[in-house]
Amino acid sequence: MPGYSVPYVHSGDPGYAPPVLRAPSPTDSIGTDYGPDETTPDEERLSDAEFAKICQQRLRLGDMRREEREAEADPLLQKPKNPDEERRASAIAWLLVVMP
Repeated sequence: MPGYSVPYVHSGDPGYAPPVLRAPSPTDSIGTDYGPDETTPDEERLSDAEFAKICQQRLRLGDMRREEREAEADPLLQKPKNPDEERRASAIAWLLVVMP
């Protein structure tokens, strides 16, 4: 091959990853019977939007996680009610500054 210092080698088909070998599905999982519908008569009367809203409320999708509630909490300390509490709060604050 003129112009090439190393001859071109055709490697053939690209190398694919070997197939994933796993055990076949158990026979009892094929054709699973889910049983009768368990929708209550009250739920059947609802519109699709109302039913979806109730399902989302049950799943608590709109609720804040614990970390989110903690992030929203007021970070300020409460004002001490008497001088003794104020001295204790000052001592604790001083310890937090001195020994982080």
